[in-house]
Amino acid sequence: MAMNKSLAKLKNKLETETYKSNFDFESYEIDPETKNFIIEKEKNLSKNFRKNSDLMFQICKDLYEVSIKLKENNVFMNWYESCGLSKDLVSCFMKRYRLYIEFQDNKDYISSLSDLAVKYLTNKNVTYDDRIQVIENKIKNAEEIKETLLPGELKNQKEFSHKREFNYFDFKNIEKIKKKILIAEPVEINKIKNDIKTMKKEMLELENLLKEKENTLSNENNISLFEKN
Repeated sequence: MAMNKSLAKLKNKLETETYKSNFDFESYEIDPETKNFIIEKEKNLSKNFRKNSDLMFQICKDLYEVSIKLKENNVFMNWYESCGLSKDLVSCFMKRYRLYIEFQDNKDYISSLSDLAVKYLTNKNVTYDDRIQVIENKIKNAEEIKETLLPGELKNQKEFSHKREFNYFDFKNIEKIKKKILIAEPVEINKIKNDIKTMKKEMLELENLLKEKENTLSNENNISLFEKN
Protein backbone atom coordinates (compact mmCIF):
# COMPACT_ATOMS: atom_id res chain seq x y z
CA MET A 1 0.00 0.00 0.00
CA ALA A 2 2.82 2.38 0.94
CA MET A 3 4.57 1.55 -2.31
CA ASN A 4 1.42 2.37 -4.33
CA LYS A 5 1.21 5.80 -2.67
CA SER A 6 4.86 6.49 -3.44
CA LEU A 7 4.38 5.51 -7.08
CA ALA A 8 1.30 7.72 -7.29
CA LYS A 9 3.33 10.69 -6.08
CA LEU A 10 5.94 10.03 -8.74
CA LYS A 11 3.34 9.68 -11.48
CA ASN A 12 1.53 12.91 -10.63
CA LYS A 13 4.61 15.12 -10.56
CA LEU A 14 4.91 17.80 -13.19
CA GLU A 15 7.92 17.32 -15.40
CA THR A 16 10.11 20.38 -15.07
CA GLU A 17 13.63 21.16 -16.18
CA THR A 18 14.81 20.94 -12.57
CA TYR A 19 13.37 17.80 -11.05
CA LYS A 20 12.91 17.79 -7.26
CA SER A 21 12.63 14.51 -5.39
CA ASN A 22 10.34 14.13 -2.37
CA PHE A 23 12.68 11.63 -0.79
CA ASP A 24 14.72 12.84 2.20
CA PHE A 25 18.17 11.63 1.14
CA GLU A 26 19.97 13.47 3.94
CA SER A 27 18.00 11.75 6.71
CA TYR A 28 19.08 8.37 5.33
CA GLU A 29 22.66 9.58 4.77
CA ILE A 30 22.60 8.82 1.06
CA ASP A 31 25.82 9.87 -0.63
CA PRO A 32 25.65 12.51 -3.45
CA GLU A 33 26.50 10.07 -6.25
CA THR A 34 23.72 7.66 -5.24
CA LYS A 35 21.33 10.57 -4.74
CA ASN A 36 21.89 11.85 -8.29
CA PHE A 37 21.51 8.33 -9.69
CA ILE A 38 18.17 7.81 -7.90
CA ILE A 39 16.84 11.23 -8.93
CA GLU A 40 17.55 10.38 -12.58
CA LYS A 41 15.69 7.10 -12.17
CA GLU A 42 12.77 8.95 -10.55
CA LYS A 43 12.61 11.28 -13.54
CA ASN A 44 12.53 8.29 -15.91
CA LEU A 45 9.85 6.56 -13.84
CA SER A 46 7.70 9.70 -13.84
CA LYS A 47 7.97 10.04 -17.62
CA ASN A 48 7.19 6.37 -18.20
CA PHE A 49 4.18 6.40 -15.88
CA ARG A 50 2.76 9.32 -17.84
CA LYS A 51 3.43 7.56 -21.14
CA ASN A 52 1.75 4.42 -19.84
CA SER A 53 -1.30 6.45 -18.82
CA ASP A 54 -1.54 8.01 -22.29
CA LEU A 55 -1.11 4.59 -23.93
CA MET A 56 -3.91 3.01 -21.86
CA PHE A 57 -6.25 5.88 -22.70
CA GLN A 58 -5.48 5.61 -26.43
CA ILE A 59 -6.08 1.84 -26.49
CA CYS A 60 -9.49 2.28 -24.84
CA LYS A 61 -10.40 5.18 -27.13
CA ASP A 62 -9.37 3.33 -30.30
CA LEU A 63 -11.37 0.23 -29.35
CA TYR A 64 -14.45 2.33 -28.59
CA GLU A 65 -14.21 4.19 -31.91
CA VAL A 66 -13.80 0.93 -33.86
CA SER A 67 -16.86 -0.50 -32.07
CA ILE A 68 -18.89 2.50 -33.25
CA LYS A 69 -17.71 2.07 -36.84
CA LEU A 70 -18.55 -1.64 -36.86
CA LYS A 71 -21.85 -1.30 -35.02
CA GLU A 72 -24.03 -1.56 -38.13
CA ASN A 73 -22.10 -4.54 -39.46
CA ASN A 74 -22.26 -6.28 -36.07
CA VAL A 75 -18.77 -7.71 -36.55
CA PHE A 76 -16.92 -5.94 -33.72
CA MET A 77 -16.33 -9.23 -31.87
CA ASN A 78 -15.03 -10.88 -35.06
CA TRP A 79 -12.68 -7.95 -35.57
CA TYR A 80 -11.15 -7.84 -32.09
CA GLU A 81 -10.79 -11.63 -32.00
CA SER A 82 -8.84 -11.41 -35.27
CA CYS A 83 -6.51 -9.02 -33.41
CA GLY A 84 -5.96 -11.63 -30.71
CA LEU A 85 -8.07 -9.85 -28.09
CA SER A 86 -10.41 -11.69 -25.72
CA LYS A 87 -13.97 -10.75 -24.70
CA ASP A 88 -12.95 -10.10 -21.09
CA LEU A 89 -10.07 -7.84 -22.10
CA VAL A 90 -12.13 -5.78 -24.53
CA SER A 91 -14.96 -5.50 -22.01
CA CYS A 92 -12.57 -4.07 -19.43
CA PHE A 93 -11.10 -1.58 -21.92
CA MET A 94 -14.60 -0.37 -22.82
CA LYS A 95 -15.59 0.02 -19.18
CA ARG A 96 -12.39 1.92 -18.45
CA TYR A 97 -13.10 4.25 -21.37
CA ARG A 98 -16.50 4.96 -19.85
CA LEU A 99 -14.67 6.19 -16.74
CA TYR A 100 -12.32 8.30 -18.86
CA ILE A 101 -15.34 10.00 -20.46
CA GLU A 102 -17.12 10.57 -17.14
CA PHE A 103 -14.07 11.86 -15.31
CA GLN A 104 -11.92 13.53 -17.94
CA ASP A 105 -9.63 15.29 -15.46
CA ASN A 106 -8.57 12.01 -13.84
CA LYS A 107 -6.91 10.18 -16.73
CA ASP A 108 -3.76 9.16 -14.84
CA TYR A 109 -5.75 7.88 -11.87
CA ILE A 110 -8.12 5.85 -14.07
CA SER A 111 -5.17 4.40 -16.00
CA SER A 112 -3.64 3.22 -12.72
CA LEU A 113 -6.74 1.27 -11.61
CA SER A 114 -6.73 -2.53 -11.74
CA ASP A 115 -9.22 -4.34 -13.98
CA LEU A 116 -11.10 -5.49 -10.87
CA ALA A 117 -11.37 -1.90 -9.59
CA VAL A 118 -12.77 -0.82 -12.98
CA LYS A 119 -15.31 -3.66 -12.80
CA TYR A 120 -16.51 -2.52 -9.37
CA LEU A 121 -16.79 1.13 -10.43
CA THR A 122 -18.80 0.36 -13.57
CA ASN A 123 -21.22 -2.09 -11.98
CA LYS A 124 -24.80 -1.39 -13.14
CA ASN A 125 -25.95 -0.71 -9.56
CA VAL A 126 -23.24 1.90 -8.96
CA THR A 127 -24.35 5.49 -9.62
CA TYR A 128 -22.30 8.47 -10.77
CA ASP A 129 -22.46 9.91 -7.25
CA ASP A 130 -21.08 6.65 -5.85
CA ARG A 131 -18.25 6.66 -8.37
CA ILE A 132 -17.30 10.27 -7.78
CA GLN A 133 -16.85 9.51 -4.08
CA VAL A 134 -14.16 6.98 -4.99
CA ILE A 135 -12.60 9.16 -7.71
CA GLU A 136 -12.32 12.26 -5.52
CA ASN A 137 -10.64 10.27 -2.74
CA LYS A 138 -8.31 8.60 -5.27
CA ILE A 139 -8.96 5.14 -3.80
CA LYS A 140 -6.99 2.56 -5.79
CA ASN A 141 -7.21 -0.70 -3.87
CA ALA A 142 -9.99 -2.81 -5.41
CA GLU A 143 -11.24 -4.15 -2.07
CA GLU A 144 -11.38 -0.65 -0.58
CA ILE A 145 -13.35 0.50 -3.63
CA LYS A 146 -15.75 -2.42 -3.19
CA GLU A 147 -16.28 -1.59 0.49
CA THR A 148 -16.81 2.10 -0.30
CA LEU A 149 -19.38 1.35 -3.01
CA LEU A 150 -21.26 -1.44 -1.24
CA PRO A 151 -23.67 0.68 0.90
CA GLY A 152 -24.73 2.79 -2.08
CA GLU A 153 -24.97 -0.25 -4.35
CA LEU A 154 -27.35 -2.05 -1.96
CA LYS A 155 -29.39 1.14 -1.54
CA ASN A 156 -29.63 1.59 -5.31
CA GLN A 157 -30.77 -2.02 -5.78
CA LYS A 158 -33.55 -1.47 -3.24
CA GLU A 159 -34.63 1.88 -4.68
CA PHE A 160 -34.65 0.56 -8.24
CA SER A 161 -37.26 -2.07 -7.35
CA HIS A 162 -39.57 0.69 -6.03
CA LYS A 163 -38.69 3.30 -8.60
CA ARG A 164 -41.50 5.34 -10.14
CA GLU A 165 -41.42 6.46 -13.73
CA PHE A 166 -39.82 9.89 -13.94
CA ASN A 167 -41.06 12.48 -16.41
CA TYR A 168 -38.11 14.46 -17.71
CA PHE A 169 -40.25 17.19 -19.26
CA ASP A 170 -43.28 19.01 -17.90
CA PHE A 171 -45.56 19.00 -20.93
CA LYS A 172 -48.14 21.05 -19.06
CA ASN A 173 -45.82 24.02 -19.53
CA ILE A 174 -45.98 23.55 -23.32
CA GLU A 175 -49.74 23.96 -23.21
CA LYS A 176 -49.38 27.09 -21.10
CA ILE A 177 -46.91 28.55 -23.59
CA LYS A 178 -49.29 27.83 -26.47
CA LYS A 179 -52.04 29.72 -24.70
CA LYS A 180 -49.68 32.58 -23.91
CA ILE A 181 -48.66 32.88 -27.58
CA LEU A 182 -52.31 33.23 -28.60
CA ILE A 183 -52.73 36.32 -26.41
CA ALA A 184 -49.17 37.67 -26.68
CA GLU A 185 -48.60 41.37 -27.27
CA PRO A 186 -46.26 42.41 -30.12
CA VAL A 187 -43.55 43.35 -27.62
CA GLU A 188 -43.58 39.79 -26.24
CA ILE A 189 -43.22 38.03 -29.61
CA ASN A 190 -39.45 38.54 -29.95
CA LYS A 191 -38.81 37.31 -26.42
CA ILE A 192 -40.85 34.15 -27.03
CA LYS A 193 -39.02 33.58 -30.32
CA ASN A 194 -35.63 33.95 -28.60
CA ASP A 195 -36.68 31.59 -25.82
CA ILE A 196 -37.79 28.98 -28.38
CA LYS A 197 -34.49 29.40 -30.25
CA THR A 198 -32.56 28.82 -27.03
CA MET A 199 -34.73 25.81 -26.21
CA LYS A 200 -34.06 24.29 -29.66
CA LYS A 201 -30.34 24.62 -29.04
CA GLU A 202 -30.64 22.95 -25.64
CA MET A 203 -32.81 20.16 -27.09
CA LEU A 204 -30.24 19.52 -29.82
CA GLU A 205 -27.55 19.20 -27.16
CA LEU A 206 -29.73 16.74 -25.25
CA GLU A 207 -30.24 14.68 -28.41
CA ASN A 208 -26.49 14.52 -28.99
CA LEU A 209 -25.88 13.44 -25.40
CA LEU A 210 -28.54 10.73 -25.76
CA LYS A 211 -26.92 9.45 -28.97
CA GLU A 212 -23.54 9.21 -27.24
CA LYS A 213 -25.12 7.39 -24.30
CA GLU A 214 -27.00 5.02 -26.60
CA ASN A 215 -23.77 4.17 -28.42
CA THR A 216 -21.96 3.53 -25.13
CA LEU A 217 -24.78 1.34 -23.78
CA SER A 218 -25.10 -0.49 -27.08
CA ASN A 219 -21.42 -1.39 -27.06
CA GLU A 220 -21.57 -2.43 -23.41
CA ASN A 221 -24.61 -4.61 -24.17
CA ASN A 222 -22.79 -6.18 -27.11
CA ILE A 223 -19.87 -6.99 -24.84
CA SER A 224 -22.27 -8.45 -22.25
CA LEU A 225 -23.90 -10.63 -24.87
CA PHE A 226 -20.49 -11.85 -26.04
CA GLU A 227 -19.60 -12.71 -22.46
CA LYS A 228 -22.78 -14.76 -21.99
CA ASN A 229 -22.25 -16.76 -25.18
